[in-house]
Amino acid sequence: MRHRRIAWIVVAVLLAASPAAAHRSSSPQCFQDPPARNSEGPPEDDGFWEEIVDIGQMGIHAIHLPTGKLLFWGYNVGGTQPGAIAGKLYDADTNVGTNIELPHPAFCGGHTHLTDGKILIAGGFGRTATESVTYDPFTNTWGPIIKMYAGRYYPTLTTIADGRVFVASGTGGRSSTPEIFDPATATWSPLGCIPGTTVCRNARLRNHYYTRTTQGPDERLFTIPASRDNWAHTFDLDTELWTRHTIGNEALGKMTPSPGVYYAPGKMLLAGADFYGPATRASDQASVVEFADSLNPTLRAIAPMAYARNRNSLTLLADGKVLVTGGIRNAPCAGPASPFVYHPELWDPATEQWETLGPMQEDRVYHSTALLLHDGSVIVAGGENNHTTAQVFRPPYLFKGPRPVVTGMPTEIKLGQSFDVLTPDAANVAQVNLLRLGAATHAYDENQRIVRLPFIAGAGKVTVDGPTSPYDAPPGYYMLFLISDLGVPSLTATGVSNYVPVRPLNWP
Repeated sequence: MRHRRIAWIVVAVLLAASPAAAHRSSSPQCFQDPPARNSEGPPEDDGFWEEIVDIGQMGIHAIHLPTGKLLFWGYNVGGTQPGAIAGKLYDADTNVGTNIELPHPAFCGGHTHLTDGKILIAGGFGRTATESVTYDPFTNTWGPIIKMYAGRYYPTLTTIADGRVFVASGTGGRSSTPEIFDPATATWSPLGCIPGTTVCRNARLRNHYYTRTTQGPDERLFTIPASRDNWAHTFDLDTELWTRHTIGNEALGKMTPSPGVYYAPGKMLLAGADFYGPATRASDQASVVEFADSLNPTLRAIAPMAYARNRNSLTLLADGKVLVTGGIRNAPCAGPASPFVYHPELWDPATEQWETLGPMQEDRVYHSTALLLHDGSVIVAGGENNHTTAQVFRPPYLFKGPRPVVTGMPTEIKLGQSFDVLTPDAANVAQVNLLRLGAATHAYDENQRIVRLPFIAGAGKVTVDGPTSPYDAPPGYYMLFLISDLGVPSLTATGVSNYVPVRPLNWP
């Protein structure tokens, strides 16, 4: 969609004289219909929404592939019966989609990226909840079905520092026992088993649906509840034991479920609500959980959002800010007014403040998704009422000034090694960021994170210190962005891709 850059500049000029946007008032508005596209302010303030497109598939599950395409799928074909499920491979640059069949009903399954760029999909609805499968986006082929130890409906898959995948949530037979997937052997193994027996009960914990799980700087796995009030927990891979935390504001220290995003080492932003109940549970509250020591996490409230939301999405942008999109609320939107939240909000981790941006044109609520794209924009898709549409959002940072141009990049990044990124704009580079490719569903992205890298600007290049720890940068594919001193993310020259794998030093 680079051919639209000239159009954006024209729009920026036309809107520059527009009056201050009404949605910036302290009283968020209700709408019977969504506001007109790009009607409230200039794109350098409000961003720019592209036209809605029909991609021919509900984006309930959305995965950003290292080929640049997106994989979407939605409800099962045939309900609870085993069999294939229809999906879509979509190119956001060209608005071209091709049909693809997933080999088992993966509706409400979990998914993450593996070190070699393959996708692992596990669990889901019905009689195939114990199944998992890998997808190779480079060859467009599926691996064989791999049985899990447990049946898991609504599981979270977390790729950890050594390239294995941890899962401890979801519902189904034996789902209270966590397990690990090893890509080297293509096998699942339960955790917490009694030595010399087949009894696996030492690590049992009922984690319920789609926990927000990440491996923190201290190597342990930290989990926050989703869908209902519950406690936060830490899992120690060495002892295979759980530790419960009472850090919430609810009775007995339980936490209110919320969409979350891991935005810095040992830090997670929580914003809005994540209840499977009515819109009356919507919330404008936001907080930061800090868990550099995951056995002693802390929770602190920060400034609330302008809009109360339930089932919204949180997306890391190329500069490390967080975009909130979608959601539903109730009061004060009574009567004919729509309960949908059309205006996104932008959170700055440096100031911990919110900014309201220009509105989208379709509701994105339960079963909606959002992904960061390779050019720094965001695509939103899915939602109820059988939404098969998507809409691309160009955040304000794309209109703040000229974009640094990347003319050359490494084909891979090894942990602990430096590398060069070629650019004629080296003198104006202020940040070098790696953004892990997204894998989103049900108000949570199981794979996104940002890795900020130190660098030195030189003649026609920046020399970058690669990540030193796999706990900061789990192996797999990332997008590399240079951010200018005006806060503008880079674009790549023709023939150059900003998709790059991070590999362990001993990678073949």
